[in-house]
Amino acid sequence: MDETRIEKVDFNFRGGERFEKCRGVGWIPDKQDSRAPCALLLHGLPSFGGLVRLGVELAYSGFPAFTFHYPGAWQKDGCFTLEDALEGVHAAIAKIQVGGFSIKREDLLLIGHSMGGTLALLAATNHSGMPVAALAPFNFGRHIKDIEAALPELVEPYNASPEAILEEVQRNPDRWDLTRAAAELRENPVLLIGGEHDTEVPTLKHHDPIARAFLVAKAEHFRERIIHGAGHQFDETRLVDRTTMSTIIHWMRLLQNRYYGKYTGCKSILIF
Repeated sequence: MDETRIEKVDFNFRGGERFEKCRGVGWIPDKQDSRAPCALLLHGLPSFGGLVRLGVELAYSGFPAFTFHYPGAWQKDGCFTLEDALEGVHAAIAKIQVGGFSIKREDLLLIGHSMGGTLALLAATNHSGMPVAALAPFNFGRHIKDIEAALPELVEPYNASPEAILEEVQRNPDRWDLTRAAAELRENPVLLIGGEHDTEVPTLKHHDPIARAFLVAKAEHFRERIIHGAGHQFDETRLVDRTTMSTIIHWMRLLQNRYYGKYTGCKSILIF
């Protein structure tokens, strides 16, 4: 395997005083295909170590990958909210289109887990054609009450108010309903992955209704997969871990062959 280089980057987020600087780090393969897409990885609440493994796997497979902490996450500057996290994703997308990075928007795809999958799908509604892979995305718009009791523990590492997060979703549940987002993603290649034994984001309540919404919307580029034996973290066994990684990498290979044009080379970032 080729060695991968790591580069730390500061993001300057939009929004005035609400955002300061957020650190990012990424894996850059020394040898890149001229048509390789670049992945922005979005972690869940509070985090997902599997995205770190995925970032390394992607780099070894020739795909640059990057990530960052959301504003307010892990006691960084700012106060964590879902809206600010979503704006942080948009800011990261904008950042790699200008200044210091030579990645075109059409060379970028989003990969998110749990809350990160939610943010990836919602962010992509503003970017027609942008590919998205969502692992066990949580449908806040329909099921925020399911995690009301667990929210204080989930957001404990963050500079966040559980009550404020509940309020922002309940104030506009349609805004956070992924079944409604499906119609806006008809032109986007979407890979939806669920865990067969996921008890935190059960497939019957989250994955299946979202998948049905994409089918009703007649999204031609939609694909779904249930990983057998997988729970919410997709790391229960080595087979589950490898199957999840290979599913994503295979999907990216298909995208590379079918959709991506000339790739100009890049420097990339990743979230811890």
